[in-house]
Amino acid sequence: MVYHPYEVFRGRRLHTVFTSSLVHQKWWHLLFNIYVFYRINRDIEYIIMEDDFSFPVIVTISVLVVLIGVILPNLITGFKQKNNIEFTSVGFSGAVFCSAGFCMLYLPLDVSPKTYLLFPFLHYSYEFAFMGLIVFSLVTIIFRNSKKTNHKLHLLAYVIGFLMAIILRPKLVQELIGYLLVKFN
Repeated sequence: MVYHPYEVFRGRRLHTVFTSSLVHQKWWHLLFNIYVFYRINRDIEYIIMEDDFSFPVIVTISVLVVLIGVILPNLITGFKQKNNIEFTSVGFSGAVFCSAGFCMLYLPLDVSPKTYLLFPFLHYSYEFAFMGLIVFSLVTIIFRNSKKTNHKLHLLAYVIGFLMAIILRPKLVQELIGYLLVKFN
């Protein structure tokens, strides 16, 4: 079930691109990922309902976020490692980070109902989304040579979530640009 790009890019064990998301080094980490994913996807269902999608469409979007959040980052990072026989990958973090990027950017002008002690200056969803992007980018840069955690995959999945939000709801770009033009004029 472990993702091994060396084999996958040679046509073997293709199923591991997804099944690797069900494998973790530590059970508590898998349980934590599933819990965070559950909380974020409840928000995704709620925000998608604001656009009056039907229940089957909401379920389809949620499933696509999971599948794309797991498979696409694995394929992209795996492509870079396809000749490295030692490289393997496991984890559900791609789906979690993709969901987080999607959820935070889908309705960019939603106001947070509470303030956070660490970030009292953040109020809108887009501010949280871009703060997350900055934090994940810095972590990726700082720990770029880490052998244990693939931080590039986390960042990539987060950006993929952003792009999925924009593709599903392109008017969010207009809303955000319009808001920023008014704010800074």
